[in-house]
Order: sequence, then structure tokens, then C-alpha cells
Amino acid sequence: MKTRFAVVMLLVLALAVPASMLAQQNNKAEKDVLAVVDEINQANRTGGADAAAVFEKYLANGVVRVPVSGHFLPRQI
Repeated sequence: MKTRFAVVMLLVLALAVPASMLAQQNNKAEKDVLAVVDEINQANRTGGADAAAVFEKYLANGVVRVPVSGHFLPRQI
């Protein structure tokens, strides 16, 4: 029983170390993605011409936004 526990613990530790190293490597990419998401969220809250420029910059042609009002807002091409 103790042997199984030791093997399981070693396996868990062996898998946890590479995962933490991978998380540290992806930290910059995660920050970049979160910055874009924050920019889109801010544009969505403010609206106007500046928001349209942000959506034009990041969103694909087929995107449809659905605000709280429930109306579909397709991207204008």
C-alpha cells in the first residue's frame, strides 16, 4: 500500500513540474491575450467610433455581437 502511494506521489510530482515550467513560459502570451481582451471589453463598454475601430482591428468578418438588449449586431463590412 505504501509503495503504491509513493509511486502515485512521484508520478504527480513528475507531471506537476513540467506543467509549472510551461505555465511560466506562456506567461507573456497570456498577458498579451488578456491585454487584447481588456481592450475589446473597454471598447464594448464605451461604444462610438473608437470602439468600431477596435472591433474592426480584432474581430473577424463573421462576428455577430449580442449586447444586453438582445439585438444582433453583425459586423459591417
